[in-house]
Amino acid sequence: MYWTKIFLIAAGFSAVGALPIGMINLSVAERTIKKGILAGIMVATGATIIEFAYTFLALYFIDFFLKNEVVGQAIKTIAIFIFIALALFYWFRKYKPVAEMKTGRYSKSRNFGLGIGIAALNMLILPYWIFLGLWFKSNQIRFDTASDILFMSLGSALGALFVFLLYVRLGGFIVGKISKVSYYTNKTLAVLFFSLAVVQVIRIAYGY
Repeated sequence: MYWTKIFLIAAGFSAVGALPIGMINLSVAERTIKKGILAGIMVATGATIIEFAYTFLALYFIDFFLKNEVVGQAIKTIAIFIFIALALFYWFRKYKPVAEMKTGRYSKSRNFGLGIGIAALNMLILPYWIFLGLWFKSNQIRFDTASDILFMSLGSALGALFVFLLYVRLGGFIVGKISKVSYYTNKTLAVLFFSLAVVQVIRIAYGY
């Protein structure tokens, strides 16, 4: 039962992290439009492998950051400012088009490799999960064994894959309405992160 809980928590936070329009999901959408659904799925699958690997690495070495009890307390306070910063970032963020991808022929393996390559360059996945891992542990969401970390990493991978496949399914609409989609996605995430900041303030105020 606990594995199911941490799996779903990881999947939810991963989906939130993957939702904003960025290089990975935009590449998935554009590849789907230009080369078909299968090509988009292959790019999404490649990116998902990296999501799993980066999450596992971040969570596996998380105890390195928790040797001092002061860190755990500091995370609770730092989380407030990070959530507010993220809320402000997404509220005022404006979409900037990326350079158009080349339209040459791609095999299944090359589409898969494209997904791996693009996701591997997204190094923000590591600090994202390091911070979340620290915040989880400071809020009694434990992952003390290799099995716990494996389930959280699988949840992270599948949460991201769900969003990537959503971009495959809605690729044409998303690219065609990119400005509006980006606007509403960013505003929604801004409200979500601000809400998390408020919850964190309440937790500190009441000592739980």
